[in-house]
Amino acid sequence: MSSDLYTWSGDMYPLVKKRFDDRYASRINLIGNLCGIVKQNELSYELPGLGGYGELPVYTGGELSYADGSKSFLTTVTPTERALALPVSYKRAKIDMVGEAEKVGTRLADSAYMTVLSEFYRMFGNAYTTKGADGVTWASASHPVDTSEESETFSNLITTELSVAAICSAQSAAADFVTSDGLPFAANLDLLLVSPDLEGTAREICGEDSLLTPVGGVGGSEYGMKYMVVTAKHHDGFAMYRSAVDPYNVYDATPFHRDVIGELSHACEKRGLKFGLYYSQDLDWHEKNGGGYRSGHTNFIDGKDAAPVSWTNDWDFPNNGEKDFTEYFERKVKGQVTELLTGYGEIALIWFDTPMTLTKEQSIELYELVKRCQPDCLVNSRLGNGLGDYSSQGDNVFPEKYYAQGLAETPATLNGTWGYKSFDNNWKDAETVLASKRYLAEHGVNYLLNVGPDALGRIPAPAEQILRKVGEAASVHPPTNKL
Repeated sequence: MSSDLYTWSGDMYPLVKKRFDDRYASRINLIGNLCGIVKQNELSYELPGLGGYGELPVYTGGELSYADGSKSFLTTVTPTERALALPVSYKRAKIDMVGEAEKVGTRLADSAYMTVLSEFYRMFGNAYTTKGADGVTWASASHPVDTSEESETFSNLITTELSVAAICSAQSAAADFVTSDGLPFAANLDLLLVSPDLEGTAREICGEDSLLTPVGGVGGSEYGMKYMVVTAKHHDGFAMYRSAVDPYNVYDATPFHRDVIGELSHACEKRGLKFGLYYSQDLDWHEKNGGGYRSGHTNFIDGKDAAPVSWTNDWDFPNNGEKDFTEYFERKVKGQVTELLTGYGEIALIWFDTPMTLTKEQSIELYELVKRCQPDCLVNSRLGNGLGDYSSQGDNVFPEKYYAQGLAETPATLNGTWGYKSFDNNWKDAETVLASKRYLAEHGVNYLLNVGPDALGRIPAPAEQILRKVGEAASVHPPTNKL
């Protein structure tokens, strides 16, 4: 793969360029790990065929033995030039109150990465039709070993469905590959690349109980965790599971077309982790009748901007006086909570948030709904109106005194944000996390540590390193979680 050089101009662009470089470098690792990245100024260049020159001969001193490079197939690569310009005015660059100008570099980097990624996927998508340097298609049962007419051939084609047996067949086929000198290729197959629709199958094959081990695959148990709480629906109203109540969900409204909550529930069961769900029961910015409009903020049309921050969606649905939270509560909240508590096995706890609009009666009704579906499921205090089985402390709040009123939990971030931000590198070190964990345990409070996955659903590398160290310490000093 190739990454063309780029140029910037103007006194604002050193910062923009740094944003581009940082973002692109953090995202391109996947491609680099699979096939490498070549930076090249020339219009075209040659790449040698895969493999080496066979086993090195014994060196007896004197002149070196020279390999015969003429036997190898050479692939000529001519990168397609790509470019995109975005004008930024002097005023916008200099008077940038919210940092939008410098984000230009980040957004261009995302586009550059997506361009390379698309080309990468096209390469595999055309494996049965595109010919390589040896004159046959990339996926072929008759690849010649060298450039001679009498060359032996080998196959890199496996046509059976993805399974352990198919992967073993691929490993066996790779063992038969030879170099142009007729010596073993010594291929090492340590990475499985699959399309999104086969990822679930690949995870089943590469799980901890399978014959294969996934690259970099870890679970919460390695981090010393006893339970997980994952966002099923946040304030944006988007559900991370297949909901029959509302098509605005990850399965029906995106090309991803998978039930994330279902997969995580299964993974937690295999790992022995208790599974909890976050559900925003009040705020829903995708819904006309979503809550928050009784929080003291008056809509802009009335000309009474009473609060500095709007908790409701006044932009798409400005007329707060016409909103009906009861309609939203009866249709979506009760419907989706029922789906979550009846369709995904045992739920250890449900984590509600930001109660502003629910009446006392609605909080009671929702609490009783949870208990009817799953009597042992804990409900946090952010259900509202004084209800809940345990206390959710304020975000990143560490109580000064021992919490003796019952069960309690403090939600806290691993850096400065709840969601993923590429520019937030204010990571807490493992020692700080461990000290916080000990402090909360001594004060009778559970530690609910938040990690925001990146745009591809991956745990950021700094977060993973921190959590591994915390897990190693937890194996020596087991946690004393109360929940």
